Amino acid sequence: MLTLIKGGHVYSPQNLGQKDVLLGGTKILAIADGIDAPAGIETKIVDATGMNVIPGYVDGHVHILGAGGGHGPQSRSREVDITDLTKAGITTVVGTLGINCVSFHNRHLLAALNSLEIYGLTAYMYTGSYSLPSVTLMDTVLNDLANIEKVIGVALALYDTVSAYPTLETMKQLAHQAWLGSRLGFKAGVLHAHLGEADGNIAEICEMLVKMGLPPSIMMPTHVNRSEKVLGMSIEGGLAGASLDITGLNTPDFGLEEAVSPAAAFKRMLAAGIPLKRITMSSDGNGVQPFKNERGEVDRFVSTPIDAIAQEIKKAVWRDNIALEDILPISTINPAKTLRISDKKGSVEAGKDADVVLLDQNLDVDTVFAKGKLMLESKKPTVVCIIEKPE
Repeated sequence: MLTLIKGGHVYSPQNLGQKDVLLGGTKILAIADGIDAPAGIETKIVDATGMNVIPGYVDGHVHILGAGGGHGPQSRSREVDITDLTKAGITTVVGTLGINCVSFHNRHLLAALNSLEIYGLTAYMYTGSYSLPSVTLMDTVLNDLANIEKVIGVALALYDTVSAYPTLETMKQLAHQAWLGSRLGFKAGVLHAHLGEADGNIAEICEMLVKMGLPPSIMMPTHVNRSEKVLGMSIEGGLAGASLDITGLNTPDFGLEEAVSPAAAFKRMLAAGIPLKRITMSSDGNGVQPFKNERGEVDRFVSTPIDAIAQEIKKAVWRDNIALEDILPISTINPAKTLRISDKKGSVEAGKDADVVLLDQNLDVDTVFAKGKLMLESKKPTVVCIIEKPE
């Protein structure tokens, strides 16, 4: 069966204006003015009048298994449900471990990603975690990248009280394994680095990569907008060639008073001269954010929103006056290119995977297709977990 999306305003993410989009199997077949349903072929017509048709979000940092645990076992979040992702407009997700590599493991993460694939999404993962040597599926980062299809990079932590504080020599060895593994496995091989609040120098790491003959863009710090200090350090790294990943939940709206809003961070990066193509935004969805009371004691935890990208895209347009076509690339084509999957993902384009999201007039996620499969229709999930929850 074919699916014909009629009359929507298409952002590829470039602004293409009003177009029809024809989906067939797992692919986008055509984008044009006034496509007619092919004669003799069963075709589902989707009326997208008044809606925006965009690529499915490529979320490069989600705690699929759950996260937290840094304040005891009771501070862990639960595993993500398929509907959490589809309601957020996410069609491609990259899972990662966080602080907890004891009760969570990459083997468990890989199984969860395989489950998401069966339901219809596209799922990848980072090997590694905050600890060093890196927690891996096989015996090294090199082997994980070279041999395991879903592994597209390595996660680590920098400049944080819970990080291993790797030296430049350690970073050199990790970069070597990531790069060689990426060459053997035809992967991105990014160094996806959680940033903390301690003093650090991302630009120094980028300079080291250049001396090794490696592209500094494989250095991909995330949470770059967690504070003014971290944003400044990250921009210096970006000017040295790093790819910078904004975190959608890092915003004063979420109660993080020190954070810089994603839209403000985006504008600051562009003004500083960071190329748009090296700016991305992920959700950090399903992480755990601790909050302190007036005595400075952690007394509550909040599971971070999986729909942070959708929320921040909407705020950027309505509150910060950024055109939709200007903000969309950071969560669609840019992460697809950074993660080396842009041949299939990141844009509404004939021949690519049929990952298409319809936003209503308020820019809320209304309908989601993942590889041509209808996952969400009129804000209601059409694909749900087969394990039912008791009433």
